[in-house]
Amino acid sequence: MFKKARLKLTFWYIGILLLVSGLFSGLVYQRVSLDIERGFHRGMMHMRNFPADIQQNYRPPIPLEDQLFLQDIRLAKKNLFYSLLIINGIIVLISGVGSYYLAGKTLEPIQITLKKQKRFVADAAHELKTPITALRTSLEVNLLDKKIPDKFRKILQENLDDVKNLQNLSVQLLQLAKSDNYFYKKQKFKLKSAVKEVVRKLQPLIKAKKLDIEISIPSQKIINFDKQGFQQIMTILIDNAIKFSHNQGKIKIISKLHKGKTQIIVQDYGIGIAKKDLPFIFDRFYQAQTSRTKSQQSSFGLGLSLAQNIAKKNHIQIYVESQKGKGSSFFMYL
Repeated sequence: MFKKARLKLTFWYIGILLLVSGLFSGLVYQRVSLDIERGFHRGMMHMRNFPADIQQNYRPPIPLEDQLFLQDIRLAKKNLFYSLLIINGIIVLISGVGSYYLAGKTLEPIQITLKKQKRFVADAAHELKTPITALRTSLEVNLLDKKIPDKFRKILQENLDDVKNLQNLSVQLLQLAKSDNYFYKKQKFKLKSAVKEVVRKLQPLIKAKKLDIEISIPSQKIINFDKQGFQQIMTILIDNAIKFSHNQGKIKIISKLHKGKTQIIVQDYGIGIAKKDLPFIFDRFYQAQTSRTKSQQSSFGLGLSLAQNIAKKNHIQIYVESQKGKGSSFFMYL
């Protein structure tokens, strides 16, 4: 990310310097060319004894014997042009090195701050794992005790649900921190088999809501992608569709060709997303202030951000189309 930003900033610096240098060189060329021509004509008139006041404005016809002087003028202007061109080239080379160095210095504090922030998030999420796991285990053990009154059992169950949500948050934070530095390796694999693996892992959630999952992908379809990253994206998109689908609803996972690219669509017919929220749903921790978030308190707004981050690492963009009350469709082009 910072390499691209540094290169962009370098090009901006070079562009500004080149613009200033080009304008200055153009003015110098025009001014010096004009002075050369005037000097030539004044010299001609002086040799022919023209009065000084006429020399300022009058340009007599150039005799045949003076054509050589005219050629000298053209040659002088040509040499001036190439000299300025070489000077600008040297300026671009020097400014390119300087601009790259300055761009690095400009971005260095931001890069250091961002690295510290990522390290803090990863460390905090990692440190939270142990106490949260211990707390969850303790609550689950206590819930197995049949002597606990129903009133306290309900409280313990609510606490356990909150602990599970915190555990999911720490896992998502760790995944997000790792995704920024993870190197994705492309490989060829069967698309339908990879999607079925994801659906199989999500079966408990699918059965809980009695959803119908329709997979429309050719059996022999092969794609070239990072398999682990692809399955992470699909897990997030399908899990997202499950969360916001109505009970006994349907989810479609479709693959088709679109303008020479493989298009994968995860489509649900659930509560949908409001138009005003669509530009922000891939932002970290963003949650739409609608029934969409009220229906799922376990959502922290990190899943789609993680999916988009993995996709961008593979130079792929995820798009969404949605209509409130009619469902959402997430598109990915490979």
